[in-house]
Amino acid sequence: TPVKAGLFSAILTAFVVSTYTILQPSSADLTNQLITTNNQILVQGFSAVLTGSSFSPPQLMSLADLPQFRPSTPARWINTLFFISLVLSIAAALLGILVKQWVREYMQWNSPLATPRENIMVRQFRLEAWDAWNVSAIVSTVPALLEVAMILFLIGMVILLWTLDDVVAICLTAFTAMFLLVITVFTILPVFSRRCPYKSPTAWAVMAACKLTLHLMRFFVEWGRAYAALHHRRWRRFIEGKPRKCLAYHPQPHALCQNAVWTGTKGGTVLSSASLFR
Repeated sequence: TPVKAGLFSAILTAFVVSTYTILQPSSADLTNQLITTNNQILVQGFSAVLTGSSFSPPQLMSLADLPQFRPSTPARWINTLFFISLVLSIAAALLGILVKQWVREYMQWNSPLATPRENIMVRQFRLEAWDAWNVSAIVSTVPALLEVAMILFLIGMVILLWTLDDVVAICLTAFTAMFLLVITVFTILPVFSRRCPYKSPTAWAVMAACKLTLHLMRFFVEWGRAYAALHHRRWRRFIEGKPRKCLAYHPQPHALCQNAVWTGTKGGTVLSSASLFR
C-alpha cells in the first residue's frame, strides 16, 4: 500500500503543478490588460488632438491600479479536491510505513536467545496489546484513505475537463459516474447481506455508520413517544379535573384539591380537609 500511495501521489503531483497556477493571476494577462488600457488612453488623446477638442490625459495605469484578481469557482474546486487528495495519499503512504514498522516489531517475538515458553508469552502479550490498542482498525484506515483520495481526484479531474472541453467532459463524466456507481454498490451490498463477500474497510465503516444511524433514530423515536405520552397524560388530567393529593397545609386549597383527602398542621393542630370544608 505505501508503494501504491507513493505512485498515486506522483501522478497527482503532476496535475497539481499544472492546476495551482490558475489560482494566481497570469503575468501575460496582466501585461495585455495594461497595454490595452494604455493604448485606449493614447488613442483618445490622439483623437482629441486631431479634432481640436479638449482632452485631459488621465494617468497611465500600473499594476497596482488593476482590479484585484479573484480565481474562478471551478479553479477553487479543482485545486481543493486535488490538494485534499494529495494530502490523503501522502497520509496513507506515511501511515502504511508506520504500520509496516509495527508489524515488523510484532513479528520479532521468536527470539533464539529465549526459551520457547518465554517466546510464547511474549507473543501472547503482544497479541493482547494489538487487540487492546485496536491496531487492526488503524491498518484498515490505510486503504480507505487511498480510496477516498482516488475518488476526490476523479471528481476534480471531471471538473477540470468541464472547463476545457464539453465533449471530453461528457464522456469522462459518464465513465466516472459508472465506475463510482459500481464502487458504491460493492460498498453498500455487505450492509444488506451478511453473506456478501464484498467486505472491505470502507464497507465496515458504512455498516458501522448505518448501525449508529439506526440507533440514533430509534432513540429519538422512543424519546418522542415518551415525551408525547407524558404530555398526553398531563393534558388528560387537566381536562378531566382529576384531583391531586395535597401534601402540605394551604390556607385556601385549589378547587381541584377540595375533594381530596389531605392533612396538614397549623399552630401544632392537626387539620384535615374534611374538617375544613364542613
